[in-house]
Amino acid sequence: MLYFVKILNSNLSFAKVRKNILFSKFLANYLNIRVYFMVLFAEKTQKMVLLVKTDRLFNSLQVKR
Repeated sequence: MLYFVKILNSNLSFAKVRKNILFSKFLANYLNIRVYFMVLFAEKTQKMVLLVKTDRLFNSLQVKR
């Protein structure tokens, strides 16, 4: 039930990351499975590692904003 959010650079835009995560969540619901998704996103010097459970996704994004 735990999720791990580590932000290496606060200038990262959450829109692009959220788009990838929502797509992964859609696939998880479509396949009827519950797994962990890791999204690795790097843009020049901006890096972010976001590891969330699908049912804790929106809570984690709202808390860390």
